[in-house]
Amino acid sequence: MSGVKKCKRGIAPLIVGCMVFLGIILNAQATITLKVWDQWYQPHQEKAIEMMDANFEKMHPGVKIDRTAMPVREMSTVIKPALAAGTGPDVMYGEVGLAFLGPLIKAGTIMDLTDAWKERGWDEKLISTSRDTITYGGRVWGIGNELEYIGIGYNKEIFADLGVQIPKSIAEMEQISEKALDEGYIPMAWGARDWWQSFNLVNPVIWSLVGKGPAYKASFEGGTWKVPGMKEALYKSCVEWKKFYVPNPAAIGGDDANMAFFQGRAAMQPDAGTWQIPMYRDNITDFEVGHFLWPRPDATQTPVTVAYCGSGYQINSATKHPDAAIDYLDYLMASEEAARIWYEVAAYMPPWGRPIRDLKLHPLMKIAADRLTGGKGVFLIGLSLTAPPEAHTFLSVGTQEVITGQRTVDEFVEEWERLWEKGRREGMTKDTFEL
Repeated sequence: MSGVKKCKRGIAPLIVGCMVFLGIILNAQATITLKVWDQWYQPHQEKAIEMMDANFEKMHPGVKIDRTAMPVREMSTVIKPALAAGTGPDVMYGEVGLAFLGPLIKAGTIMDLTDAWKERGWDEKLISTSRDTITYGGRVWGIGNELEYIGIGYNKEIFADLGVQIPKSIAEMEQISEKALDEGYIPMAWGARDWWQSFNLVNPVIWSLVGKGPAYKASFEGGTWKVPGMKEALYKSCVEWKKFYVPNPAAIGGDDANMAFFQGRAAMQPDAGTWQIPMYRDNITDFEVGHFLWPRPDATQTPVTVAYCGSGYQINSATKHPDAAIDYLDYLMASEEAARIWYEVAAYMPPWGRPIRDLKLHPLMKIAADRLTGGKGVFLIGLSLTAPPEAHTFLSVGTQEVITGQRTVDEFVEEWERLWEKGRREGMTKDTFEL
């Protein structure tokens, strides 16, 4: 009997130990780590995304978010080789334009989310722009976020000092700029060093002088860019207005241009997309910022405004956790709780398309939301999303060359037209893209 008891005492701890060990293994297997690369590294962005990630992990206790943040320039550079090498993230937040996303789609590294849009009810929950801007070849490749448009930020104190009002035409804006220059202000805080700066100034000037019809036809229907207003738009933005910008604009980056405006040295910020709102909120306390749409040549013409999704979420086609990745996008983009955080903390406009009660919006964000959803202006997707890859690269480089006198406006338009025709032949425009 004593031998039996001894045997029982020896087996019991062993069984318990095995059960504990098995529990540890099962628990480890039940925990998924979702690797996410995004662009949320500024304080207001990090605060918002950390709140949303914490909420998601509470809702999905078996999933942990391993997030790496990086600037848009770095993301655009590293994501393609990382995906090709199998070292990329499960979920990425990056550019949704054809120049960036098209090659990744054709390489098979981005997950097709067309079915997820239907199964998760995103078509009913989200604003259609978040789907349309990231649809290529008739399939949907993610969810567009940060619904934005480009306008002009202005220093209300400087405008009062100059005795001027919001301009109703291009000519009136030029008169304000001349007056600001005479009074020792920088009329327009802008530089052309970063590619997005070129797009965010030159593009709205083209839309303003060319108009929606010809711009739409050239962007989406195989039309020509050799239309009335095109050369004038390039001449104004890259030659005639050089005196209005920060000195040596071709060498000035976005941060330097921002600083000139934030410090109260500039009357206007001409490439002020709505993404600037949280930066105005967090960096400017000495004056009030206003925002108006780019005017047209004629004061009676309705503004034609560059609009798009700033970036968007995509999923790696090779992820081992597709369901968890889709759950993550579903929470961040298609839940009212997350939408409130995007609006109130990040000060970005998410694609959530349903009313939110008692929403606390920054005054400029309220104006932006009203304009985007209230039909106040004509919005047309910007060139940063539609230009084929080589044309996309050229717009930035070519803009700098026109500014520095290395290329004429006529030469720019000829090369721009040639690269769009090349992009169409290669199936790398919105109307020609095929899988």
